[in-house]
Amino acid sequence: MLDPHNFSLKIHNAMINIISGTRQDFDGLATTFNDPTWSRNDMQMTYFRRIENNLYLQPQTLFPDHGFDGWLKTSLLPLDVFTANPLFLGRVIIPSVPENLTYEFLLLDPQIAALATSQWDPLVAGPPIPDLNSLSADSAFGVGSTSVTTDNEHLRSSVRDRLAAVRQSQPGKLNLALDTLATKILLCNSGLTVTAYGVQIAPGAALPVASNFNGKAILNVQNITARHEVIISAGVFQSPQLNAYAFAGTMNSVISQSSSSLPAPDVLTYYDPVLFRGFFRGVPQEVADVHNGLTAVVLKGHPSSKGFVKLTGSHPQDSLNIQKLRFQAAGGPADVAAIREGIKRARKLVALPPISPFVMEEIAPGPNVTTDDEIDNYVYNRIF
Repeated sequence: MLDPHNFSLKIHNAMINIISGTRQDFDGLATTFNDPTWSRNDMQMTYFRRIENNLYLQPQTLFPDHGFDGWLKTSLLPLDVFTANPLFLGRVIIPSVPENLTYEFLLLDPQIAALATSQWDPLVAGPPIPDLNSLSADSAFGVGSTSVTTDNEHLRSSVRDRLAAVRQSQPGKLNLALDTLATKILLCNSGLTVTAYGVQIAPGAALPVASNFNGKAILNVQNITARHEVIISAGVFQSPQLNAYAFAGTMNSVISQSSSSLPAPDVLTYYDPVLFRGFFRGVPQEVADVHNGLTAVVLKGHPSSKGFVKLTGSHPQDSLNIQKLRFQAAGGPADVAAIREGIKRARKLVALPPISPFVMEEIAPGPNVTTDDEIDNYVYNRIF
């Protein structure tokens, strides 16, 4: 569902396969770096089209925003996931008295059918969006179905598979170092220009949050140099950490920020027929064990919150001082209000037929959480 404050769809490989609604982000990067190749249009027409291998749009000439020769296979959620799976089918037996026979039919589970149709209710969701990943859909509102990174046989297409294929097809040209900690970006300073020429790594080392962390140690480091460029992609916390070490520990990095204006939808709500209570150890098993849940996840894009990541020492394995400072900026109350309205919108959807007859109870926020203040309090305590 997309409106100026809200949109809903299923997420898969966000920022790789789901490029819609990112104009503010990419155009902002293009302005910051004074480099038009970062722009939203260039990301779509140069990079997204290069990597996508679209399997569901025909004829290709009518969809110039998409690619059809890349390595990332994309398709729509196949209906046979439901129609060929007995878990999602119900049996209807109709007796025929004159012929003394019975006729048996397999029908899609009515709960799954109700969930699918209710999300496309224009009174709740708004108008349909035919292609979420087109440039023209950047500021659209309504409801759309996103593609997934699987092929026609339901096999996942992933970055990992791409790397493995390149390494196999180009022996000796791509080396992957696993269980290795990047400790520093190597820089050279020539006048007013600072250039990254490589990275320092510590094989076998890990950050304190990693499962293979064995304690802070004296690291055996190696330098890896680059001929063309160094790409930093170490996540929202370690990327600032590496930058800070590169600049002698003087940098405090902002991990999220947004404009107070709303040039495009900024709240994402996606619905899944599972019980999903957040990220914690054991959540995959809970999702697999509970078969009668429905979760609406409300995500706020471009939040006003501005946190920071600070170093606590000079050692790469020192813990970081991470302060997210959620909702503490001037726009914090507006961010909470946007999430609150997303929760209300999700409640409205499940309160209407055809899905309402199948709803037994609301687990979270819960039937006793009704006022704006109560919903806001739930948001403050459960945000992740």
